[in-house]
Amino acid sequence: METNQETQEAIIFVPGFGSKKKDYYINHYLALGLTNRLEDKRIYLEPEEIKISGQTARRFSFESTIETKKKVDIYEVYWNDLVDDINDKSIRYRFFRGIYLLFYYFIALFKIGKMSRIFFLQVVSVLFLIAAWEYSTVIMALTIIGNDPNALGIQLSKNMTDYLGTLGKNFSGLQIWLFTSALLSLLPVPTNSLINLLDFMVRYAEDDTEKGIGSLRDRLRCRLASVLDDVLHDSKYQKITVLSHSLGTVLATDLLADYKPLESKKITFITLGSPLKLLASMSDWISGEIIKCLNNESIEKWNDFYSEKDWLCTKVPVPPNDKSEKFHSISISLKVSLSKQMSGESHNAYFFDEVVLRKIIE
Repeated sequence: METNQETQEAIIFVPGFGSKKKDYYINHYLALGLTNRLEDKRIYLEPEEIKISGQTARRFSFESTIETKKKVDIYEVYWNDLVDDINDKSIRYRFFRGIYLLFYYFIALFKIGKMSRIFFLQVVSVLFLIAAWEYSTVIMALTIIGNDPNALGIQLSKNMTDYLGTLGKNFSGLQIWLFTSALLSLLPVPTNSLINLLDFMVRYAEDDTEKGIGSLRDRLRCRLASVLDDVLHDSKYQKITVLSHSLGTVLATDLLADYKPLESKKITFITLGSPLKLLASMSDWISGEIIKCLNNESIEKWNDFYSEKDWLCTKVPVPPNDKSEKFHSISISLKVSLSKQMSGESHNAYFFDEVVLRKIIE
């Protein structure tokens, strides 16, 4: 029987930290899961991008029932270009920023560590990572000063310059540094990328305003809102879903908490592997955004997926007295090995889980 009905839906996808370019997570994760893991459905990724005013999407088409064909346009919100790379900053900035991050996460250890033993061990590992990165920064700073007395913006005497330069060379030859470097090389993600992630979490939680450009949080909310506005304004979509993963769940929750669409369409919200509980322990205002998101009448449903095998997330921490029927926390068992749980690779396994994929396209 030929299909005689066709529906069109839109998904605004907010990925986590570290996307290399726009549509990176669609092409490398979501598309592979949707087109391969649902064996009872033949889902096609159309080769050409879909364009509306100001935005582009990738289209997935399939028969949702015998008589209905569905087209789902997924708009990935690329936002990593708004995040500064701490390693591109001056050596002086990196030195003092490293000290601040050590202090910040040391204080956070006593808050985050109360959640679980795993989170406690993770913060201890974070402190070790920052300390190792700061040590390498100190060595680099001393070596640079040895070659340039004005490297830190302070005029140093030749004797002091020579002494500090020699000190840098001696530190770089210590066995403890060689051992630390060897351990860091075993990490599944480059050290610099992890430092950028830790720095981003602090900057977002603190919501500091930067001279001339506002706050990082403001710029991210503006980017997300522009995509959501454009999609909601397009009349062809019968359903709008905001799908978010990892730190993208924090950004999406923050936006939707206060979002007042010009259009009357309701929004379905899906969160995967959320660290909202972790960020809420670092900053009280994030807990308030979760509550406001629950109370936003524009949000029709909120499905939160988490897994005990994903050590980088928990279920979203809604107030115990919340009586909202829109929120559903769903525990899934990801098919990942212990080694992938320990390395954090299980954090991306949601894109290949059948339960999650069916909820995305239902």
